[in-house]
Amino acid sequence: MGFEDLEKIIRALFKNADIPQKSLQKERIRFQALETFSEQKKATPFWKKLFAPRVSTTAFAAVAFLVLFNIAPGNFLSAGEIHPKFGPVEVLRGNDIILVDKAFSLKKGDVIRVGNNSEAEIIFPNKSTSIVKSSTQLKIVKKDSLFLEKGTIESVSEEKGNISTQRGLISSPSQSIYRVLVSESGETHVINLSQENPLTIFDWKDGEMKLLAGEELRLRTDTALVDNDIPDDLKLSLTQVQAIQAKLIITRTKILTGTEKILAGNKREAEKDLASAKKSFQSIVQVLEASRNLQIVKRKYIDNIPLTEVVQRVAEKTNDLALLQEARSVEVLWKLVERNKTNLSFGFEKTGVQAFDRFVLLDYLFSLGTEKEPYFGEILKQKYAISFLQRIQNNELRIDQITLLNKEIEQLPTNELTQDFLQRVANLFPPDLSTMLEEKIESLF
Repeated sequence: MGFEDLEKIIRALFKNADIPQKSLQKERIRFQALETFSEQKKATPFWKKLFAPRVSTTAFAAVAFLVLFNIAPGNFLSAGEIHPKFGPVEVLRGNDIILVDKAFSLKKGDVIRVGNNSEAEIIFPNKSTSIVKSSTQLKIVKKDSLFLEKGTIESVSEEKGNISTQRGLISSPSQSIYRVLVSESGETHVINLSQENPLTIFDWKDGEMKLLAGEELRLRTDTALVDNDIPDDLKLSLTQVQAIQAKLIITRTKILTGTEKILAGNKREAEKDLASAKKSFQSIVQVLEASRNLQIVKRKYIDNIPLTEVVQRVAEKTNDLALLQEARSVEVLWKLVERNKTNLSFGFEKTGVQAFDRFVLLDYLFSLGTEKEPYFGEILKQKYAISFLQRIQNNELRIDQITLLNKEIEQLPTNELTQDFLQRVANLFPPDLSTMLEEKIESLF
């Protein structure tokens, strides 16, 4: 049997497999145990309403990551058109590289690369436009949000929109004109070209500010030189970083468990979970003030420490933007639940795929947010795509991975959130499984 024959068999198995799942191997990834430490025992589903497909309002897909205006009614795959003006322009879609020489319809998830001495124009469904300059790379993921990896983009926004970079988030109101430049190192330069409308700039590390008409702002990257500004004995050790990451996982798990209890009508138990989640988050301060090997921990009274101060204290000891973004995201999640816990109303039938169910719950909670808050939801939603991936990869044999993947997909509804979730997983898979899952997504949607 040749390789091509084997490949056909595996592809057919991927599409139609119905083989019983074998025992899972020991978990190879340390944090997966923490992801499920507070997983509830199976009980009678408390949501009785049918899951209703809906258009997500949280614009952005992280990490990796991210996007522009996707507003076409009736076709959620449409994200506007790209018109090459001159020079080479490429669209990366899955494993395909498409050289664009005329008007080309975009989909969320497309990566756009504009070559040297080239330029292109993107026209979105709401008639907003962006000029993509030479040597630029960006990714479209969802409605009114994009991730600019490097290069320059000039936008004229008819409606609200967001541009994220590895250094911050630029939130624009309707009728805005602005330019965003990102250097190879990630430094972000924002110029507000509007005559009246201010932009809201959120620096992942230092907070937010308004950029008035005609003003400019630079968000500096954390280079090695900046790292040296923190003395070695004050920087977080690997042990401390791992402890903080564990506490962040525990905190968000408790928050989501509490939210599920609120929706089930068990408000008393929910309050206990939310209070415990807050203490877990505040206890990060104890890690920061402990010895670097955590052998000496100061039992500090933490109840009155504001959650925003926790993130600030972490920022004083590290320039790790991924860690800071995750900490800020968990803080925003807790505040969203606290702010809305008396009027939460969300009905859906649990699928039994925990990572997806938590993904859907996060999507709902962050849809209640305003301005920059939905962005942080994308960071946490990505965590559950990774958790799903880890569950699949706990099987050492590829055929067992494919079998489990098929079994899990069969339990998911056919809607936009499922497509978003599976696409994130496909982007994380190794090339062979990624190609197969892409084909599965195309057949389902």
